[in-house]
Amino acid sequence: MGWAKKVGTAGTGGGRRGKRSGLGEEARRRLVAEMLLKRMTVREISAAMAKLPARKRPACFSSSAIGRDVKVLREEWALARAADVEQHVSEEVARLNELERVWWPKALDAEPVATDKVLAIQRQRAQFLRIGPGAGTGLAMTAGLAAGMGEKGTVTAVKVRVELVDDWREA
Repeated sequence: MGWAKKVGTAGTGGGRRGKRSGLGEEARRRLVAEMLLKRMTVREISAAMAKLPARKRPACFSSSAIGRDVKVLREEWALARAADVEQHVSEEVARLNELERVWWPKALDAEPVATDKVLAIQRQRAQFLRIGPGAGTGLAMTAGLAAGMGEKGTVTAVKVRVELVDDWREA
């Protein structure tokens, strides 16, 4: 019995013994991304790739290779998400700056409505930039493992905490 058969990688594309024709790493990562968006697990993705015709199947489709792809994809998506949030905040702050530019002269003339508007604009901008009092207001959600792992690495429980930090009743 060969080494690949003993560790269970025979036929999964995980071995390095002969060069197989198939798709490269980038193509595999695109396939993994597609399947990940369908909420497939690493094992399900590996099994689905094993069923693909040879010309559409990546050269390496082991669970470990797919797991590395999932990690890389999630890191890329997190960076893209952070950039999107930063762009959105920048645009909103620019809009607030423009509104403040319009209302500021009226507030300096002691118009009560204009003064309230300028103060509201300043509060909103500080909240977007997470500075000053009330910087931590908003809705915070976290999720993580609570009870740990069960047999064979299965998740036994998940803890989700939702916290409303800006309570209007305190005002």
